[in-house]
Formats: sequence, C-alpha cells, structure tokens
Amino acid sequence: MKLVLLAHTDVSQNAVYRGMSQFPGRIAEMLDDRSPGSLSVAGSLELLSNLDSGQKRSVGLAASVDTPAALLEETDGLVRALADAGALFVGGFHSPLERRCLDQMVVEQSPTVVCLGRALTDLKIPIAWLQSLREGKLVLASACGPLQRRATRESVRVRNDCVGALADSLVVPHASVGGKTEALCREVLKAGKTVWTLNHAGNRNLVALGAKLAAAGRVSEILTSGRKGLAAFSQSGD
Repeated sequence: MKLVLLAHTDVSQNAVYRGMSQFPGRIAEMLDDRSPGSLSVAGSLELLSNLDSGQKRSVGLAASVDTPAALLEETDGLVRALADAGALFVGGFHSPLERRCLDQMVVEQSPTVVCLGRALTDLKIPIAWLQSLREGKLVLASACGPLQRRATRESVRVRNDCVGALADSLVVPHASVGGKTEALCREVLKAGKTVWTLNHAGNRNLVALGAKLAAAGRVSEILTSGRKGLAAFSQSGD
C-alpha cells in the first residue's frame, strides 16, 4: 500500500471549534462537558454538516480485532447494502475488519467520516484515499492536539465517544466480551441509540446487552433506527 504525508497533498485542512456552525452539534449535545473543544478536519466540512442536518442517516461501524473470519463475508454484504441505501459511515477504522470495510467504502466512494485517535500532524494516508478526500466523500477528523502523534488509551476513548455521538445507530459485527468495543456498545445503548450485530454465537454478549440482529434484508430498519433520547455518554475507557 502506497502512503503519502497528508501535509504533502492538496487536501484542505481546517480547525473547527465548539460553538462554530461547522462543529458537529451532536458531539456537543451528546457528550456535554466531555465534548472536545475543537476538531482538526481534513477534507470537506460539508460532510460533517450533513450529520447534523439529517440529510443522510449515519451508521457507526466498530468491530473487535479478533472478529471471527466467518463473519467477514456477511459484514461485506451488509456494508454494501447500507452503502447502496445511502448511509453515511462513521468509525475509527482501526481493527482489521474495520479497515477492510473502509477500503470497500473508499473504492465505492461511500460518504465516510474517519475519527482518529491521534493528530493529523505527520499523518500518512493511503494514496487511494486522495480522490475521495478531494471529492468530499471522505473526511478525517481528530480531537487531538497537534503534538499527539500516537494513539493513547485516553485519545482512543475520546475518538470512540465521537464515533458514538456522530452515529445515528451502530453496527458491530463482533465485540469481545469485556473488550473496548463492547464498552462502546454499552455507551451507545445508554444514549438511547440502537446497536446492531450479526447472528453469531460469539455475539451473545451484545444480544444480552440489548443489541438487535442485523442482516442485509434489514437495511431500511437499520437506517431508520436512531436516537431515542439525549442521555449523555458516561465516561469509559477504550
């Protein structure tokens, strides 16, 4: 995979501050006093604005590193069906399955917001992302200060809080028991949003928490599910 420094491209970068019209209101709304004061953004600010306008339904995507291989094909099909239905995807896209899905989104130019657990400073990105970034189909957003070039437990927690706040609902192909992705699911459910998972024995923990079973045939239901309340996320590590 060929990489390029983001700073060496012509992709626009901006800082948006809480209180500005370009700052996603749902982050401030859901996270309240835990909301980051600013976001560094590479790509189109309009895509972030679409999250608040409701022009597109946003679907968060999260998966544990140890997601069973048996779920890959089903996840691919579900993501493709959601993309065809016009979903706007949000995620940290760090685990192998998440990155696999992101690659698919970039190829198909599905609108996607990538929340980072590190600063945009000195960030290397795949050259394959450039077209989507330039055309407003892909946005990179970071709540980190310019000197934070590595993800930490705290920065990843903030990243995941932002994913949960930006998404109308969350699709989780798999979350390990007691793991970070399961913790994110708990927070999203507490906020009154719907978590969707796949029908697999390894996801009984999510079903027990209140997650619904997703399938390509339930895309319309996934897209129309969303916030039931404005309860703020409780603080958790990830």
